[in-house]
Amino acid sequence: MIDRVRAELQVSLPAELVNELLDQYVELKSEHQLGRHTAAELAAGKFVEASVRVLEFVTDGGSFTPLGEPIKNMSGKLLRLANADKSHGDEVRLLIPRALDAIYTIRNKRGVGHVAGTVSPNVADSTYLCAGADWVLAELIRLNHRCPVDEAQAIVNDLVRYRLPLVYEGGEVKRVLHPGLPQRDAALLLLAASELSP
Repeated sequence: MIDRVRAELQVSLPAELVNELLDQYVELKSEHQLGRHTAAELAAGKFVEASVRVLEFVTDGGSFTPLGEPIKNMSGKLLRLANADKSHGDEVRLLIPRALDAIYTIRNKRGVGHVAGTVSPNVADSTYLCAGADWVLAELIRLNHRCPVDEAQAIVNDLVRYRLPLVYEGGEVKRVLHPGLPQRDAALLLLAASELSP
């Protein structure tokens, strides 16, 4: 699925930005799946930085902050996108920037690590950040696809669909990630995963 997303986005966006965006997206999703929520939250911040560069490219006539160079005043940058030319649409000027600001704020204001002895929001934060990244990437596909609409719709649906945490999915292959699970339960999980597939 990521290869399909990459191919669609690279038609209208620079390959270096698309690669960085998708590398951070995969990192976020992988770390979340593995229960490494602090690492997932760090990847979410990098996903936002790549996404902002994509929005810069779209709204600034093809220019963007070079990779490796920090974006100064991220919140201010996201707010300023609202003033971009209205031809870019509300998605680019308002909706995506606000979603990115929420992701970035959670990543920064929570401090990622939490003091022991308190109820840790790491799992909830990481889950929210994954859902936000799914939505942002789906919007970027929706706005930049060059394939037929039904194919773009399938990509968007696949990006935002619910996945069972105990089931690995790689193309047509599905595997239960709990080796000690009784075969009956594993079969039920695989059946449920098949029902959730687009």
